[in-house]
Amino acid sequence: MHIKTTQITKIIGSTFLLSIFAQLLGLVRNILLAKEFGIGGVMNAFLLANTYTNLVSNITVSAIAVVIIPYLIQEGENGGREDTLQTYMATMCLFTAFLCLGIGIIGYFIFPLISENANLAIRLMLLLMIIPFFRTGSAFLGALRNFKKDFITSKIALLVMAIINVSYLLLASSPTISGIALVLSGSYGAEYVILKLKNRSYHCALKWEWREPAFQKLVRQSAPLMVTEGAFQLSVLLTSSIMGWLSVAYLPAMNYVNILVSIVQALLLLNILTVLFPKISWLFSTDTKAAKEALLHYMSWTNMIVIWVVAIFIAIGDKIIEMLFQHGAFTTANTQMVYAFLIVTVLALPGLVIRDFLYRAFYALGNTKNPSFISLSAIVGVIVMLLVLLPLQNVYLLLSIPVITTYCSSIWAYKKLQGLIGKIDVSHKLLKQHGIMVIQAFMMGWILYLIKSELSFNVYINVLILLVLGMIIYVCGLLVATRIRRCSAWMKF
Repeated sequence: MHIKTTQITKIIGSTFLLSIFAQLLGLVRNILLAKEFGIGGVMNAFLLANTYTNLVSNITVSAIAVVIIPYLIQEGENGGREDTLQTYMATMCLFTAFLCLGIGIIGYFIFPLISENANLAIRLMLLLMIIPFFRTGSAFLGALRNFKKDFITSKIALLVMAIINVSYLLLASSPTISGIALVLSGSYGAEYVILKLKNRSYHCALKWEWREPAFQKLVRQSAPLMVTEGAFQLSVLLTSSIMGWLSVAYLPAMNYVNILVSIVQALLLLNILTVLFPKISWLFSTDTKAAKEALLHYMSWTNMIVIWVVAIFIAIGDKIIEMLFQHGAFTTANTQMVYAFLIVTVLALPGLVIRDFLYRAFYALGNTKNPSFISLSAIVGVIVMLLVLLPLQNVYLLLSIPVITTYCSSIWAYKKLQGLIGKIDVSHKLLKQHGIMVIQAFMMGWILYLIKSELSFNVYINVLILLVLGMIIYVCGLLVATRIRRCSAWMKF
């Protein structure tokens, strides 16, 4: 299962390109949604329904790829594992059904307390309830493709999903929120069909061989991940409900923030982690020293881009939001609200990169308990702080809580991993590199912040100029800093 560096570069390039197309189409869809519905009550109802439905999907999906890929690597090309996989997937689908029933009952009683459009939210949730089943199946089939070094099919399926979703908004003369929910459900069905056609050799069947040792091992590995994800989704649910209760505009505003943040996560972090996880797993099983070096390299390389993006969002995020969303029902006041939320939210991204890479290292070692315990502790902290700070009714304090816990959990995970495999970064290379990147990003952001009010072109040209200028300043700054470090090291030598 070893993947060469040249292969990794080609794979990341291909998946990145497909992801760009999918994200651009998704962005067009959200621009059209903003134009049609703004941040009003209808959008609030849709987002509540979608959040509650996603809770089910995310719990089951969280464990599948992380557990299945190492299992397949250990099994190699041995036969006789299909019964185990079929039992595992049948159990996951059964669990999904129970979760759907539970979340449906909860939504029925909670929505009238937090939304003025409770009936609409309940109706939309019912329309979206098929999605968790499609996503569970797609996650499993996608893991099978990744094991076979096929990272492209999943991205093609996502691209088809994006085309279906944006087509409805472009072609419908007067799109309705119910129509949007139906098309969204159908697009997930299309993703599943594409992945199933590519996995013809795998036969879907309802098997219940729960006493089989390999299945029980998969369950033991999956349970901590699913419990952790369940707790995290509970915190998301609580946050969404609180924001919906504080103001009808807060939840839709956070949706547009999440759109921008998810573009970074999908294009960079998710693509890179998906491609690198098999290699990280292979390295940790063969050469721990090389695995440590690769882990440090991947974290620094990824954050070099992410930190630049964070600085861009903080410095000129208002211009980007104005360019993308400020049309029709989306006003200037909405832009300022989304921008303020964005500044707080994006601060968590570099910590998220570090934490997710460290978690993948744990998973590669067959250890799901440590990351699960760390995440669970962080989530409990989030929930407690949310409840403590709720009486203040300050949305910015609430938004800062996940940022704090992300960095705390990253530090904790780093120390735990060192306890398992020994010192990871003897020369503190990771810390030094991140220090340089943060300083250069701050300088770039400050310059762009001062310049943006002086530009008098239309918003599209202004944003383009600022992005190009920001990239030049950041890259040149990093090159100069690297040169100075090398010269200093040579002088000491």
